[in-house]
Amino acid sequence: RWSEFKRMQAEDMLQHVQNKVFPFLKDLNGQESNFTHHMRNAVFIIPKPALLVEAVKTIDEIFELMLEDKDNFQDIQGDVYEFLLSEIASAGKNGQFLTPRHIIKLVADLVQPKLGNNIADPACGSGGFLLGAYQYIVTDLAKKAGAKDLTPDEDGFIRTSIAAGLTENAQNILQATLHGYDIDATMVRLGLMNLMMHGINEPNID
Repeated sequence: RWSEFKRMQAEDMLQHVQNKVFPFLKDLNGQESNFTHHMRNAVFIIPKPALLVEAVKTIDEIFELMLEDKDNFQDIQGDVYEFLLSEIASAGKNGQFLTPRHIIKLVADLVQPKLGNNIADPACGSGGFLLGAYQYIVTDLAKKAGAKDLTPDEDGFIRTSIAAGLTENAQNILQATLHGYDIDATMVRLGLMNLMMHGINEPNID
């Protein structure tokens, strides 16, 4: 449990993450999954116990804030991940420049993707456009189902856990029709995790 994990001694915490948690995450969706395939050569890169303890403290503070809004937990969790991605990419440290969310929203509004459309991003990076299409479709379905009081955020996206209300059939169609590709293995991993953090269990990113 997190409540126990965050109180571990620094060295024990690092050993636990390196030897148990990280191998578990790499195999999260089972041996045959796309996620496991791309995580095969991933390396845990926090080298010092003290650095991991600081990261855990920061995550714990964010987690406490997230618990205050349990209804929107998955959306907030995804937002936190996207914020961390934007911090990593803000200076193009990896030669990657992520598309700002308001531009993604503009493109989604222009294209107006529908459930069942095949949607592909040939240079998907962390999956921002795929996520924008997903959120556009899910919001449209929620509106058609009569959802009220859907308040957009500063970029125009609806920030409620409406994906949780999708029928299993609609969720399966959405997962099967979103496809992303990137030349950078690290970005593929970030994109897979980004979509998974937003509720897309088996993203198609290669």
